[in-house]
Amino acid sequence: MKLNTLNKKDNPSLNDQDKNAVLNLLALAK
Repeated sequence: MKLNTLNKKDNPSLNDQDKNAVLNLLALAK
């Protein structure tokens, strides 16, 4: 998974499941 998928402007197809997965990874990284 690329970090740039966080940017919806570059990746308009990013769905809620992807966003939730990213948020979970960020939470674990703290």
